[in-house]
Amino acid sequence: MLGTARFRMLSLLSLILLLGLGAVVVRASGLFTAVQDPERLARPVAPIPLLAPPSSEGYEQLPADVVDTPISAPDDRPVAYLAQPPSGLAQSLAVNFPNTDDWSSSDSVEFFVLASVRYSGSGHIILVTTARPSPEAARESWVLGDETIQLADGSLAWISTDKPGETPNRLVIVKDDLIITVASDLPIETIQELASQIVVKQGR
Repeated sequence: MLGTARFRMLSLLSLILLLGLGAVVVRASGLFTAVQDPERLARPVAPIPLLAPPSSEGYEQLPADVVDTPISAPDDRPVAYLAQPPSGLAQSLAVNFPNTDDWSSSDSVEFFVLASVRYSGSGHIILVTTARPSPEAARESWVLGDETIQLADGSLAWISTDKPGETPNRLVIVKDDLIITVASDLPIETIQELASQIVVKQGR
């Protein structure tokens, strides 16, 4: 497996500060604050760094017959995955569990990738990545996407489209202190439908 997957911010001034997009702070969990309307805030907010999954070399291929079964980590970390991925889009399944030993002890603004599940089939890729902010990052307010939407179950999600890389369209949701990203080359409307299937398995 790869080493610790993390994203360090040395200075908020090094980020692109958003001053005029219009918004309210959403307390998405007891720890993490996401921003729905950046424009109404008295101070600038920083866009969250792309919580990209580890490189493809770090993934472990799983047998095809486990596609529709719960996915567990080798330790007690939570893992987000699709409960019933479309068969044509889940011909291959791989997982990555980076080292996160220093998550709770970090005193920097960082984001740790806990798990990444990679579905592929019919020429498409779907990545479901589970990340967690460090205690210091959780105290800040963050922009999670270019646009805020409401999913079918009424929960909020943040979407971004036409980004660089093999998964240009992304949807982010927050569950408790977890940041879950669904990224794919599929249309954003399809990703929104897939997001309704996300479940989080806590530990083994």
